[in-house]
Amino acid sequence: MMSKSSKIIAGTTIAGLVAGAVTIAASPQARRTASNSTAQVKQFVTYVQENREEFVEQLRNSGEEISRVVDRASEDVKQLRETSQNIMSHFEEVKKVLGNVNSEWKGMLEEVSRNQKHLDQSQAEVPIEHLPEGERESEKLDK
Repeated sequence: MMSKSSKIIAGTTIAGLVAGAVTIAASPQARRTASNSTAQVKQFVTYVQENREEFVEQLRNSGEEISRVVDRASEDVKQLRETSQNIMSHFEEVKKVLGNVNSEWKGMLEEVSRNQKHLDQSQAEVPIEHLPEGERESEKLDK
């Protein structure tokens, strides 16, 4: 069963062929052009028949060249796939190493925070009277 769009395409094609045939039949110029085109097609077919071996050989050579190109492209795609798999495995290794480094750093930070010695506030303060005496800036400017 043909779908609706297939029926429309087939109907349009048939209508176009009928319209073309009517136009050619009605116009003397179109008949001459169609006749000349038919003669050219016949000459081409005759030429191909006479030189069949050359055409077949050319088609065979072209097909072989296309096959070689496709084979090389297939090899390139295979190498790309293998390389991408290698890169993915390297990324997995880096991910594992970074995970280990992260765990080690966390452990070291926890150990440092447990063993950290805090300074007593009284030890960190320096009384002003123990600072060396020097001339004040205002006294230097007055001189």
